[in-house]
Amino acid sequence: MTRTRRIADRFAGFILAGVVSCSLLGAVSAAPRQSYDDLLAQAKQNATAVDFTALRYAYAESAQYNPYDPNDAELYKFMVNAMNARDCTSAMKHAQAILEKNYVRINPHVASAICYRQLNQAQAAAHHDAMARGLMDSILASENGATAQTAFVVIAVDEEYSAIAKLGLKSVRQRLLKNDGHRFDVLDVTDKAGRTSTLFFNIDRLFAWYTRQNKSRQ
Repeated sequence: MTRTRRIADRFAGFILAGVVSCSLLGAVSAAPRQSYDDLLAQAKQNATAVDFTALRYAYAESAQYNPYDPNDAELYKFMVNAMNARDCTSAMKHAQAILEKNYVRINPHVASAICYRQLNQAQAAAHHDAMARGLMDSILASENGATAQTAFVVIAVDEEYSAIAKLGLKSVRQRLLKNDGHRFDVLDVTDKAGRTSTLFFNIDRLFAWYTRQNKSRQ
């Protein structure tokens, strides 16, 4: 976000300097954002150096974005069942199938890291660990989720539940909220001591996708 600068000076030299500065700021702000494909390539090359928030948001703006893909949900169910059965061969197969379509899903990276570690493939395990950690930090690090104004911004419902699990909480109730032009999932959660609190998740990107899909069907 750029700040508006007012330059009120009687001397032409300072006015000219202000014009030049504003021109440079305009050039910086007009620089094109990196595409999802570019950011994805960076993440696969070095998961410790990529901007994970930019990666997630770029995915949500890409043609690949589909937060309610039923095939993806089916693959995810098979992956979880395989992990519960300690069948890493099957779990990794389904995790890879998910990541081929959506490389910013957290839990397939977690499953891959666990299984690669069991196979003594430390480099692959470290990559998926870094991806899972970076994606989670991208969600949790910027806000606290306690209010609509400080909501966690998510691009998929599973990010909400990954965040809740990371915080050591359990969801007991969910509702939708529209506030000040934004859409939210509001979840009542409990901690291990049984204390209840509320978390807000901004779902503007999911809602925008859903709206576009409905319009395209009309």
